[in-house]
Order: sequence, then structure tokens, then C-alpha cells
Amino acid sequence: MTVENQENTQPLSKTQLWGLALSAILTEMNYDRHDVLDGGGDKQEALRAIRHILKRDWGIETREALLRQIHRLLNGHGHGPGYRRLQHRLSAMSEAEMDAYIQRHQHDEEHHSELLIVRLNRFALDRTGIDAWDEGRSVNLCRWGMAVGMVGEEEGWDMIMSMARIAQQKYDSWYPFTI
Repeated sequence: MTVENQENTQPLSKTQLWGLALSAILTEMNYDRHDVLDGGGDKQEALRAIRHILKRDWGIETREALLRQIHRLLNGHGHGPGYRRLQHRLSAMSEAEMDAYIQRHQHDEEHHSELLIVRLNRFALDRTGIDAWDEGRSVNLCRWGMAVGMVGEEEGWDMIMSMARIAQQKYDSWYPFTI
């Protein structure tokens, strides 16, 4: 999906936009608009793309599967636990041991990238890990679910606003949420 210059046909309040901002990293990665639920562009194409992504990347084809995945992300079953395990492993090493360990895993591109992320952010993310990433992913799933009709609009906004209130209590600014 691509972002197009067009008028917003779904005018959202500042509060709703703030809630959607929790999913801004994924919205940017997908070149979507931040001010609509379906990403923008041709509506039918956008909805087909969302259904495809939900099925391909998440195995989601039903409302129940969507709600189950959102619940899992919000209850610590996303990327956060793996990050914390790596963070714990690396924190027990000296800088030289960390360098050697990361070097030994450079053949595994995905794991090597994870190790670099943990190392570079281990002090900044000491308290919350990458919970914000999983929280943003849950908002993104919710907005996609609303767009394709798996979640009703009122229910979806209630979930997003609940997630936003939790994020506001957990993070004192956008900086710790986005690092």
C-alpha cells in the first residue's frame, strides 16, 4: 500500500490520532497513512492487502484469532520475552565477551540483528524492554481488524483507547516508547 495525497474521509479526534500513534512505527514501515484505519489509498485494495497481511504474517482469518493475538501481545507473548532473555544473557558478559558472542552469530542474520538491537539499547530499555513494540503491534492489529470488519468501530476504539491509557501510565514521554 502506498500513501497518497488525499483528503481524510475518516476525520478522527486528537485523542483517536494519539491512540493510533502507538502503531506509528508499523504504519511508517507499511507506508500507510496515520490518520485512517485502513492505510489509505484505494479502499478495496487496502482491505485486500490488510486481509492478506493478517493471514500471511499472523495466521489471522477470524475475529477470534485477531482478539486472541491482541490479547497475547498485551500479555507478554510477543517479541518482548525473547528480547529480555537476550538482554539477560548479554548483561552477564563483559564488553569483550559480548563482542565475541555477537561476532559468532553473524552468520544468522536475524539473530545477529536481534543481538545488535539488544546491545545498543540495553541501558535505555532496561525497565520496559521492547514492550512498546508489542503494544504498538496490538494497536495495529486492532486498527486492521476494525478496517476489515473483524472488530466493530466502538469496540475497536475502546480497545485502542485502553491501550493508550496504559501506555501513558507506563511511559513518561514518546521517547522511551519509541527507542
